[in-house]
Amino acid sequence: AQVKKLAPNELVMRLQPNPSLELHGNIKTPGLASSPMPAAMKMEYKDIPNMSNPDAYTRLLLDVLRGKKGSFVRDDELRRSWEL
Repeated sequence: AQVKKLAPNELVMRLQPNPSLELHGNIKTPGLASSPMPAAMKMEYKDIPNMSNPDAYTRLLLDVLRGKKGSFVRDDELRRSWEL
């Protein structure tokens, strides 16, 4: 019997321009057979009702206004990181 080469399982994360998630994998063929078949699931953020997904610059500016410093480094931290 010849062995059929299967496509690899993949998780695809699309960030721009239309954020989405896709899962590609191999599943059992429906019925009594045990052979695999390809399958895919896809989720797009635009399909979720009342979903607010601001772009990266908007989120960065909101962090500045809210005083969240996690996305920023001081100049001495930056210089030290280049020494390593």
